[in-house]
Amino acid sequence: MKRTRLWLGILGLVSTSYLIFEPVERLTLAWARLTEFGPYALIALAILNLGRAVTRSALVLVGPAILVTIAVALAYRPEVGSADAVDLAVALAFFGAVALVMSAVTDEQLWTRVMWTGRVAALAALRGRLRAVAVLGEIRVDMLQSQPHGKPVLTAVAVGGRVVVDVPREWRILARPPAGPLLLVREMGRRDLPDMGDADLEVRLVGLGGALELRRS
Repeated sequence: MKRTRLWLGILGLVSTSYLIFEPVERLTLAWARLTEFGPYALIALAILNLGRAVTRSALVLVGPAILVTIAVALAYRPEVGSADAVDLAVALAFFGAVALVMSAVTDEQLWTRVMWTGRVAALAALRGRLRAVAVLGEIRVDMLQSQPHGKPVLTAVAVGGRVVVDVPREWRILARPPAGPLLLVREMGRRDLPDMGDADLEVRLVGLGGALELRRS
């Protein structure tokens, strides 16, 4: 949580320092550079994410495909003016505030990947509320060495991305229906034992255009 606040604070300081004097002119210059070099950076990032997320699942293409789409839109819309850049800056500030509020939640464990592919290992004692966020990227949560305590609940937030969770083969999983359009929950592998008793882990998927995969190992 503290790390999230730190990075958001640094980002806010850098952006506001850049905009102190003549903000319109500076935003215009930044937008011109973004439309000139941004498409290539997004395409490179999409290729890099594909390389980091080698898998047989076609769902891994969701995030990179959206990145490439944004890159193409930037490449063919260089005439966007400073007014649109100001709107974009306001939107970014809003989402930054939302991320800051989310990071202040103290009773849940949070893993986040934005436009990136990464792996995380869950704590040995799995309890309470857990949240995995993938925005235009992919996050893989390893729970193979974890033990559930109480009734842990994992909320996967996928916006054009994918959340992959590795769970032990014997776990009982309660998967709630996805909340949002173009979402998919898929379970891979079979349990060694029949489903009896309470669930070891409850999973929920919310977002837009994303997927949650549960892999038994």
